[in-house]
Amino acid sequence: MLTPEPCGPLEVPIAQLVLPFPEALALATADKPLPPPVERVSCSGSTVHVTLNPEALLPRPLRALAPRVRLELHYLGFAAGVVSFSLVSSVLALPIHRLLNLLTAAIPLPPGVSVHKGAAAPELRVDVQALLNRQLSGVTLTELYLHDGDVVMVARIDNVRRPPA
Repeated sequence: MLTPEPCGPLEVPIAQLVLPFPEALALATADKPLPPPVERVSCSGSTVHVTLNPEALLPRPLRALAPRVRLELHYLGFAAGVVSFSLVSSVLALPIHRLLNLLTAAIPLPPGVSVHKGAAAPELRVDVQALLNRQLSGVTLTELYLHDGDVVMVARIDNVRRPPA
């Protein structure tokens, strides 16, 4: 009969959190709701789907042609606390880079969120670690990814505390 060897304490405690996307979105928007042009956000697999109301986004002549602007954010990866997505859209058969300036001008991006030129499509980058650090210190994200519509986070935990107000 095998007897398990005793385990000592972990050198650095690790936590894994798996949240269904709607719950992760509710937590992310608890303090500040999504901007008004954002009508719907959902997730399937490793893609986030965003529906925007074009009233505030497109020039008047284009509003009638596009009842809604639909974006797909395809998960690219996570490194140094930043999660990256490829932005894809087929609104009016225009590639997203043609609408990107309109979208980012109409929806001010919050701190920690930026858009960059990507190889095939623009990239949306979210500095999740910086956003987390505003609420809690001592938690270092080592992994973050989308899987089957869930947000999966792995973190090192060390001396967790709330930052001074």
